[in-house]
Amino acid sequence: MKYKIEEQKDKSVKISITDVKNSAEILSSLNDCKEGNCSCKTDEYKKLQDLQITNSTDQITVDLKPAAGKRFNTSEIEKCLDTIEKN
Repeated sequence: MKYKIEEQKDKSVKISITDVKNSAEILSSLNDCKEGNCSCKTDEYKKLQDLQITNSTDQITVDLKPAAGKRFNTSEIEKCLDTIEKN
């Protein structure tokens, strides 16, 4: 799995995940985070206002929108993605 994390001008974060071998597991983990049951050792999901997941044959795209006045720590998001990849 490869990923790219980009912070947008509006402070939202776009994650592009490619070379996905276990998309069902990755999507399940992302949906858990969306529901506030994130298995990562971070509180970043508490900053979340909205999470949109788009799945295509060769890529998963995740759009994270922060709650008003919040900003995501992309290094914490990177740690979570590394955790998902190892599981």
